[in-house]
Amino acid sequence: MALTFGVTVLPDPPYQRLIELIQMAERHGFEYGWTYDSHVLWQESTPTLALAAAATERIKLGHMVTNPGTREPTVVASMYATLHDISNGRMVMGVGRGDSARRYINQKPVRVGPFEDALRMIKPFMNGEKVDWNDTELELTWVRDDLPPILTIQGDADAVVPYQHGVMLHDALARTNTKNLFLTIPGGGHGRFTANERAMIYEVINTFLEQHGLE
Repeated sequence: MALTFGVTVLPDPPYQRLIELIQMAERHGFEYGWTYDSHVLWQESTPTLALAAAATERIKLGHMVTNPGTREPTVVASMYATLHDISNGRMVMGVGRGDSARRYINQKPVRVGPFEDALRMIKPFMNGEKVDWNDTELELTWVRDDLPPILTIQGDADAVVPYQHGVMLHDALARTNTKNLFLTIPGGGHGRFTANERAMIYEVINTFLEQHGLE
């Protein structure tokens, strides 16, 4: 797997400079554009990230890092779900206990226990799942699915596209909680499946479409 690169830009004024540098990073093939989340030391970076998302197309964006202390954890989740929508699915959250952001306002970093509780809630909540928080069931009903479900069909004897590429794609999609199914055809090559294999494939496709309301 090739190395990937990211750049971290301070949210210092003028805010336009952060956007310019993130755009430059995208042009030069950087995969990630990060900024900091210490709202007193530097400018509040959430609106700047929204502007950066509108000014770019491919680069993934996020904080390095935000925290569930200066922002209540449901705010963190809703903030990232909103930015994920604005960026068309390009947000990546780095999250910590809060060091400079908290210490500068004379608060200690979030304790490990509450930090773990917040993490268990934030990830499913920001992705549209129901969660229990403060003895209340919550759901971000407006969260959209940023990718359609993906069905991959490949023979494990494919001599054109290495079978391992399909496995790697499936694993990468699974890590991002993208709905997907990877169907392996034992002994199958690059297409040209037998009549029985094609019948089985069509059945799997129909079932997959029905399961996701796409028939």
